[in-house]
Amino acid sequence: MKPVHLGLSLLALALSVPAFPAVARAESLVGVAPMGSERSFDLFWFDAQVNASYANISRLASTAGPAFSLGVGIRLTLLVIGLRLGYSAFSSFSLWQGNLEVGAKIPVSHSIDFLLKVHGGGGVAGSLDDAANKALGPSSPSANEPGKNGALNAGLETGLDYYITRREANSLKGQPPIFSVGFGAIADVLALHRERTSTGLQVGGGVRFGVHLGF
Repeated sequence: MKPVHLGLSLLALALSVPAFPAVARAESLVGVAPMGSERSFDLFWFDAQVNASYANISRLASTAGPAFSLGVGIRLTLLVIGLRLGYSAFSSFSLWQGNLEVGAKIPVSHSIDFLLKVHGGGGVAGSLDDAANKALGPSSPSANEPGKNGALNAGLETGLDYYITRREANSLKGQPPIFSVGFGAIADVLALHRERTSTGLQVGGGVRFGVHLGF
């Protein structure tokens, strides 16, 4: 076959191949729903988490209990930024925490996102038992008053979210909220302080429920 004829044949073949996969991949990276999917762009998110939590703090006995948190933030394609308020009801003390979160949320299918975040913040501890009071300093009638026992934490969170409701594909206007359910795990370095400071590790895992808003 002559070179001219071969070139024309290859050009015709290239023009006949659909560009949908490449377009879908590019659209998914910028937050627009791929062709044929039911995923859409979401900008604001809210979630609630219910976890089982465990803490091992120096000079304190290991302790466990339920933990609850509420989060709110924004999503810019893959980047997620948010704030979270949490409460942990350990057997030897209770803990209120406020955290700043930054991370990535990566679509792994039309319905599932993988999440990886770092977070850090502070809070207050209360309802300390005798051992926890002794570990943080001399006990007094006011030792359990709000603000007497400070806390600092920093750590990682990972999880998966499954989108149980979806929006109309390829439309960014007039879309209703969508909902997700998932599970995740956290690992934190935790410090409690009053006259003395005790440090240790807090880990947990559980379920999460999300609401996602777009344009």
